[in-house]
Amino acid sequence: MTQPPRSSLRDVILTGLMVIAVSCAVVVTYSVWQARNRGVTGDATIEVSRRRWSQLTARGQRIGKADAAVQVVEFTDFECPFCKQFHADYWPQLVSKYGANLSLRVHHYPLPAHPHAYSAARAVECAGAAGKFEEMFVALGQAEGALNDSVLAALQASIGVAEDHRFVDCWATTTNSSIEADRRLATDIGLTGTPTLIINGTRLRGLPSYVVIDSIVATKLAEVRQ
Repeated sequence: MTQPPRSSLRDVILTGLMVIAVSCAVVVTYSVWQARNRGVTGDATIEVSRRRWSQLTARGQRIGKADAAVQVVEFTDFECPFCKQFHADYWPQLVSKYGANLSLRVHHYPLPAHPHAYSAARAVECAGAAGKFEEMFVALGQAEGALNDSVLAALQASIGVAEDHRFVDCWATTTNSSIEADRRLATDIGLTGTPTLIINGTRLRGLPSYVVIDSIVATKLAEVRQ
């Protein structure tokens, strides 16, 4: 029996491998799209207990009014690119749309893989001690590149806390009790990554699209107004 030329056999194998690779890429892309755009129901969300929700909203720095109709709790890492997307893109849009009906409670979960995440969390907590938590939160979200010591120093100066004795005293302590408490809380509720968003007791898995988050906020606001 005549054997096909080796070059032809090699071409067939390569073509088959390329088809498999493209098929896998399509499946992965669709899965990511589906995960980021699924609706409010299904395994995209889980409900936390009332006791847990009270615990999550009882402490930590807050942006917005304490009695806002829709309260968002975020566990964040300031070097996490998805956290940055939420801070710099999603959150400003949500505030623009919902205004005083929306608040954000920030808890820290700096990941070991991000070398400057803990320092960034310390910077925003110490800015909070000087009354400028939101200013540092916004500045960190807008910062470009690594959040190294020189960048953090520049941000501290830009928002006017670098020489504030409240900030200086806080910054002198390398281990921050609020961050450590947040880490323990994150471990207690089984967090595995950032950002983790919990909206009026509904916990989201990962960071969905803005459209999905906006839909959840709108639903929660409607429920409160009923």
